[in-house]
Amino acid sequence: MSAMGLLLLVTGMLPGLFLFPVRNTLNILFILAISAAVHHERITKFEGLGVGCSIAGIALLSYAME
Repeated sequence: MSAMGLLLLVTGMLPGLFLFPVRNTLNILFILAISAAVHHERITKFEGLGVGCSIAGIALLSYAME
């Protein structure tokens, strides 16, 4: 609930074209960090490439929406 409250608070301050791609990227990176910290998982090269491609995809879609 606090994350959604902060999202609503920041939505009024920043433009959506900036806010939502950053939020999606941070969600991906936080999930990776939590899985590494809690479950001691390691990211393989292919998984790292997939994360990089997904972040690049988010960036390209955001750029195309301008």
